[in-house]
Order: sequence, then structure tokens, then C-alpha cells
Amino acid sequence: MHEIIALAERLKSDVTIAIAVEQLFSPAASDKQLMQSFEIGWAAPAFDFLRHQLLLSEVMALSRLWDDNTDRVNVYSIPALAVRLSDANVVAKMVARERQLVEDTRQADMWFGQGERKVAFSGERQDANRREKDLRTNLSSWLADVGSVKGRAEIARLRKHRHELLAHSAAPSRPSKVQPMRYDDARNTLQKTIPVVSLGFRLATGIDHDFKTTASVWNDRQYDMWEMIRSAVRGEKFSPARTQDDLVRDMIEKGVDTIRF
Repeated sequence: MHEIIALAERLKSDVTIAIAVEQLFSPAASDKQLMQSFEIGWAAPAFDFLRHQLLLSEVMALSRLWDDNTDRVNVYSIPALAVRLSDANVVAKMVARERQLVEDTRQADMWFGQGERKVAFSGERQDANRREKDLRTNLSSWLADVGSVKGRAEIARLRKHRHELLAHSAAPSRPSKVQPMRYDDARNTLQKTIPVVSLGFRLATGIDHDFKTTASVWNDRQYDMWEMIRSAVRGEKFSPARTQDDLVRDMIEKGVDTIRF
């Protein structure tokens, strides 16, 4: 199970990267005021280069997540996790762990690290038989979702784009039925990927990780970063959206037991 948990942690890391990049890239690609702020001297080409690199980072993270080359032992991807969670011996260990639980563990991303807390079972989850049944049902549903999502056209286009970038060749690409990557393919793929990794992480580790908090943290961070530029152009002094007191209050309200960096 240690290998499977490590694989799930890598998937969570790649989703976090994709979420962070999407939050940074979205305003850089659509905010006209922000774009105009960089139309000074040689800043515009640099800003355009930055936008392309952000999109490339998101494409690479999503391509790793959906890498279907499961024959290699060092592939950390959703399909690779699906292969491992289809093993009857692994499922038996997951069931044994679920039946032995005495409480649930929940994770949330915060400005200053990852928070974790223990939560008492709800009424339904107090019964070990019910927990086992839910796990088996969720696993079956998750495997079906993985098979459905990995065949989507958006992922095929992202994969083709990644292959062409890594080929490092001036020769024309081989004829392919896959269309070129579209502007919103990465965002749409990320929206489909987050719930898949969320449940996959829960199945593999027994821990609930709330990726909505990840998006919230990086939304605040991108706002502060880009607002520095907007404020400077307006000749104003930048003030952070959230103070240290706000962060401490947020931690207390979430009932965080431990913080990991």
C-alpha cells in the first residue's frame, strides 16, 4: 500500500500544479486591463512568453496525470492508479483499512501550508459494513469514470500537443486524426480531472483532500500577484487582499489540528 499511497500523493501534487497554473494563467490570458499594464517597453513580449510557459506547465501536468503508458513501473498517472486499485489483494487491504477506521481524516490547503484534521464519523459511517459497501461502490464508479474521462478528445489533443513539443524535430508531424489543441482544452480537462483525483486519492489513502481549498488559495495568490501590477500602473500602493489575522482566523474556523509544509 505504501507504493499506492505514494502514487496518489504524486497525483495530488500534479493536480495542485495544474490548479495553480490555471489560476495564474486565466487572468493573464483574459484580463484586458492586466494585458494593457504590460504594454510598456519590452514588457509585452516577456508577458506573452510568460503566458505561453504557464499554459505549457498546465499541459505537462495534465498529460502526466493521464499518461496511459501503464506498462512502465515509474509512471505516476491516473490510469496507473486504476490498474493498481483493480487488484483484488489491494482492494482487500483497502477494505481492511476502512473497517478499522475510528474517524475520518480531512485535508485542506491554506495560505501557510496544508491543514489536516480528524472528524468523527457521521451516523451512516459508524457502521463498518456500510463503510465497506460504500468503498466498493465508490471504487467501481471511480474505475468507470477513469475509463470514460481518459478517452475524451480534449485529453487526446493535449497529449498530441505534448508529444509534438517533446519531439524536438523540424520535420512535419505524422498524419493524425487528432485535431490541434484548443484554447480551453486544458481548463476543461482540469475540471474533469479534479473529481477523479479527489476520489482516487480518498480510495488510495483513506483521506479526503478538498481541492476546492487548493483553488481558493491559488485564486487569492494570483489576485495579489497581478493586483501588484495593476496598482503600480494606477500609481497606487498595493494592499494584500488578506492579512495575517485573516489567515489565523481561517485556520481556527476550519478546526485544523496539524499544518504540513
